[in-house]
Amino acid sequence: MDFQKITLKDIPKTSKLYLSDFILFWKAIYQQAFRYNKEKKDIPEAELHNIEKLIENYIAYNFHQLRQIIDDDFFEWNQSMVIFVTLCEWRANLPITPLNDTLKNFKKKYNMLDPNVNRLSEAFLLVEHIDDRWKAWELQDMPNVIQYIKKVHRSLAKYIVRHDNIRTMDRWNMIDCIVKDVYKAKTNAIMYIGAKVALQLHQIETAKFVKSMLHVLPEKYSSSQKERKHIYDWCIEQKTYYTIRNFRMRISAFLWLTLHDEASRAYHTYERAGEVPTVYSHVTSKYPNGWIGNMQHEILYGQPKELIYNDNKDIKECAILATMEAAIKTLYTMEFVKYCLCVDDSVLKFKRHLLVSKHPIILRIWGKWGIMHGEKFYDTNSLIDTLISWFKILREEFGCTLLENINMMNLINQLLPQQELIDLPTLEDISTVQKKNQHYTKIFDVIL
Repeated sequence: MDFQKITLKDIPKTSKLYLSDFILFWKAIYQQAFRYNKEKKDIPEAELHNIEKLIENYIAYNFHQLRQIIDDDFFEWNQSMVIFVTLCEWRANLPITPLNDTLKNFKKKYNMLDPNVNRLSEAFLLVEHIDDRWKAWELQDMPNVIQYIKKVHRSLAKYIVRHDNIRTMDRWNMIDCIVKDVYKAKTNAIMYIGAKVALQLHQIETAKFVKSMLHVLPEKYSSSQKERKHIYDWCIEQKTYYTIRNFRMRISAFLWLTLHDEASRAYHTYERAGEVPTVYSHVTSKYPNGWIGNMQHEILYGQPKELIYNDNKDIKECAILATMEAAIKTLYTMEFVKYCLCVDDSVLKFKRHLLVSKHPIILRIWGKWGIMHGEKFYDTNSLIDTLISWFKILREEFGCTLLENINMMNLINQLLPQQELIDLPTLEDISTVQKKNQHYTKIFDVIL
């Protein structure tokens, strides 16, 4: 097997008919890395680069499928863990290199921790630290983000496949004792960090997809403060929806999705032998009960104005999104979220559909909002700016028509009334003009 030329096409299928070939394929790749490390040979750079790229791409796209493939005799292992261990074996003996000036500036700009791992506990800390920083990073900084994450993933590899003393393997609930004062990572630790790494790679692949189509939003589609305020006020006026319990629960459902961590949910399922928790139960078990309870109480019993102008950005955006969804469903019996919104994990799954869509699609990536229109991606600031731009594109380029047969002119005129946004002259202004221009003879006050 030529390890410098292996591609994704060479990987056997995971169906039962080809599963033995699939296992032998990854066994051969693991043994090659183990042989290099056992003989203390330096891994050829071209070979290492190709294998890293191969495994990273494969687990980024197929993690959820791989974690479902479990051996009946070794049920504590699944194929996502096996492939992650293979990746770590290739990286286990790589030297730690100092940060270059570009990465130092990036680290300082976003107040990041040092990416070099020196203990097992730091491996857990850094993968959580990365997940905590997605919303802060900009798509323009993606090369530095990739470099930072790769450094973290490379430096934690040896703690997955090597053993050491308790001073280094310092997570008591995630280690097993081999002999006195020699410990190795538990399968729980491998699954937890492996899930985090796989879904972080998935986030990078998602960003790569949209970054290649990133364009500056045209000025005619941008939003103004007056337009934002008008939509806020419009949302507050939809008081009927806020009296419906299911509508309030819909806001909660959107909020739990913004707080959701799919990697730790996958670990929860692994640890409890197949129990799949709901997003709500997982979020409520992850965060403090008091904090979750306060937000839930605010959503269920808060006044519309309190939700739309809430200091918590997540509550604010979820309330606006739920209001927009309810209004569109009432007026046009259409599932707005189903046909016009695509978030995080679903972007890569539906990327072909996004490219051929006949109407603009709202995307949420790295906790940020944007619009996919044809083969262009516009990075917008917030949900309210995204909605305004989306409606403007629909009005200007599609004649207010969605899905070729839904005329949304009525709603668009409510949300973007052009006459409302013009600063009309007052009677005082007109009298001033009349004094300056004596030929300005008659003034009529027309009431429509």
